[in-house]
Amino acid sequence: MTMEKLAELAGVSVSTVSKAFSGSHEISTEKREYIFRLARENGCYDKYCKRVFGKKVIAVICPEFKGRYYTEQLAVFEKEISRRGAVMIAAAFDFDLLKQHELITFFSEYSKADGIIVYNMQSDNRKYSVPIVSIGADDVNSIKLSTDRALDEAVKYLTEQGHKNIAFIGETNTEEKAEIFKKTAKKYKCNLTEYISTAGRRFEEAGYECMNKMFESGNVPTAVIAAYDYVAIGAMKSIYEHGLRIPDDISIIGSDDIKENPYLNVPLTSITTYIEDLCQIAVDMLFESISLGGTCTVKTVKVSAELIKRKSVGKIKKEKKS
Repeated sequence: MTMEKLAELAGVSVSTVSKAFSGSHEISTEKREYIFRLARENGCYDKYCKRVFGKKVIAVICPEFKGRYYTEQLAVFEKEISRRGAVMIAAAFDFDLLKQHELITFFSEYSKADGIIVYNMQSDNRKYSVPIVSIGADDVNSIKLSTDRALDEAVKYLTEQGHKNIAFIGETNTEEKAEIFKKTAKKYKCNLTEYISTAGRRFEEAGYECMNKMFESGNVPTAVIAAYDYVAIGAMKSIYEHGLRIPDDISIIGSDDIKENPYLNVPLTSITTYIEDLCQIAVDMLFESISLGGTCTVKTVKVSAELIKRKSVGKIKKEKKS
């Protein structure tokens, strides 16, 4: 609907409608709300709001706001999006794929964001009205983290130090990493029996719970790979409470390389995913798609991960001869 038609419907001048959307104090609150209601009913409210606002709106849909891993990425996204003169809005789907779909639908069809960045978008072969970039997905523009190679490097590094009894500990949201670990551990002929543990809790509590279970079972590994660094930190607490030392008795590797890692009592070896690069590439890809009207060819960009070696990994102790 044109602004002239909206003005005619509201029984006011085009100038009055324009002033209502620009926030002019010359228009009463009652009249402004009346014009806005008619605009919403006729599907042109967003169009005229954006015309006045003049900035693109980018929605970032992430798994959660808990922990520093995603919040640090949101901070980078906000910086990169602002640098392009746009505004970021953020929402979390709490690892609920139905909620993820609802948020994508809301931002693309109802709130009319200019573009969406979403984590691990599930392919449903739908055509949305706005460009979308996913961190890990198929059938849309996507950024994929090459964690397989880095996890391979981590297992190889531990076996080079003499470790064969290598455990993987995580929680319900990290089952995909556990499957990758299983394949990699088989490749390097590691012992897998009783060395995969998943906790019902999350973060440090998950690592603490998984490690305690291994001590209780009597199947104590010589090395541990944690699904992410907070899980590793919980496992380290359990190891210390059982009177053992890192890396003298048990070596440990995390993932995500959070900023605390170099400052722990024993600096934690971890897999880094280069957050700055990941976010910048995602924003560049999205704005390219926006500039082309969302018609560009679907493409996937891989961002490498890398093992950052610190002091939490050591050579396995040789048994003393009697």
